[in-house]
Amino acid sequence: MKILELVLCLIPFCAVANANVEVREFTLDYIQHILNNTDEEDNIAVAPYAAFQLYEELFEPNAVGSEEDESEEDPQESPTIIKHQLKQQSFVEQNVTMKARWTFNFQTRDTSKRPFRQLDAGDRTFLVDNLRKDDVFRYTNLEKLFNASILELPLHFNEVKLWIILPQMEDGLAELKDYLVDNIDVIEEISNSSYKTELVRVMMPKFSLNFEQNLRDFYDELSDEDITQYEAIHQIITLKFKEHGIGDFHKINVLFWNAYSDLRIVPKVVDISHPFLFMITNKEGIQFFGQVVKCEP
Repeated sequence: MKILELVLCLIPFCAVANANVEVREFTLDYIQHILNNTDEEDNIAVAPYAAFQLYEELFEPNAVGSEEDESEEDPQESPTIIKHQLKQQSFVEQNVTMKARWTFNFQTRDTSKRPFRQLDAGDRTFLVDNLRKDDVFRYTNLEKLFNASILELPLHFNEVKLWIILPQMEDGLAELKDYLVDNIDVIEEISNSSYKTELVRVMMPKFSLNFEQNLRDFYDELSDEDITQYEAIHQIITLKFKEHGIGDFHKINVLFWNAYSDLRIVPKVVDISHPFLFMITNKEGIQFFGQVVKCEP
């Protein structure tokens, strides 16, 4: 049995610049598919751009921009999406993860236990490691999303951004998802926005995601291509959100003070203590999307 394994250390985001319309439609359709076919009981993470690349490789191998870049840039220093693909006859598996440092930094000394209210927890309180940072971030409350908090956390000198979409109500995730299914363009609107900067106190749980999704049904819905040759097309996402960034990094000692700690300004507080949506974007679009409904104690 022939097995082909590919390792890409830097996905070429600009490779499909001449196919932006296709990428955009694929991305929004995939996110809509995920929102419409998942409940609020489990954590979810998908990689729309990587799924688009895989679709091209499997069904449109002659598409412009399908070439692979095996750049060997140091993943410790540059924002990197790492993708492994395994193909063997009727089975395909794509593993995607990411490493990128925060533009700012969460101090380890400020990490503390705080409650995260899970939808299925009843009256129980789950204490989880919580990151804290006072700094200037782009932030707003979006009225059309029932006053959900929209927070932008930049990574690697603003090249990559983590977006938090936090429902105003603790049990507001289902309502938020239902609205986005019917108004999926709002996702793109958020990712392209430059909201006003404010002094914000961010309190965010440390969390890890490992999610597996079978892309076969979505690919089948997407086009008329014959996918019967594949019994399964799996995408597996692994993401870790920690003090130094997304992914695992060597421990480093950072000596600095909080420039805003002595100012007599009361910051806006974004307490991410109940289920929320997130996405990770760069200049080419939405690279990851998902929901967090539970965090490990």
